[in-house]
Amino acid sequence: MAANLTVCRIGSSDHDILAPLWVSSVSDDGHRTDFAERQVIEGRLANALAREEVSIYLARVDDVPAGFAVLTLDQLSGLTVEPTLWLEQLWVRPDMRRRGVSRVLLAAAVSRAEQVGATSLVSCVPAAGRDEQRFFARLGFGPFVNARSVTPAALRRRLATDDHRETVATALVRRRRSLRARAALPRT
Repeated sequence: MAANLTVCRIGSSDHDILAPLWVSSVSDDGHRTDFAERQVIEGRLANALAREEVSIYLARVDDVPAGFAVLTLDQLSGLTVEPTLWLEQLWVRPDMRRRGVSRVLLAAAVSRAEQVGATSLVSCVPAAGRDEQRFFARLGFGPFVNARSVTPAALRRRLATDDHRETVATALVRRRRSLRARAALPRT
């Protein structure tokens, strides 16, 4: 018997349905559950559900919450004006995977993109997530950028300390060039 698979957009009134799934998704990604629970208590999830540019879709298998997709409408960059739909998070409960849940969530994302006139759909897939990378590549998502992240405080520290410090790589290149130059000199 085939499972009944449905998807719908949810809002602030669905906070109690989404919260346990979101906590599970955060801990499934290797983060601590207590951190995620604290974020729910502090209102992070409620704030996301209330934001106008955020769309959250919930998938159910036989009326049981199975996964969700978080979409944000924004621009591709600060220099473009075309709207882009960012797939911020796509998560399916481990026991509900391989049932088409991700596909119906992505179909909802396509419908939302068309509805808002988005010219592209962008997903930020973890670099270390090989299975996720393959999944999105099979669906036609291509590499766009390699995003790197740093806290402002950490960057400030690095900028302050790295101004005059030679890195190991730079020292190695300098040493190799010196040895090559010596080797090229005529022997007397």
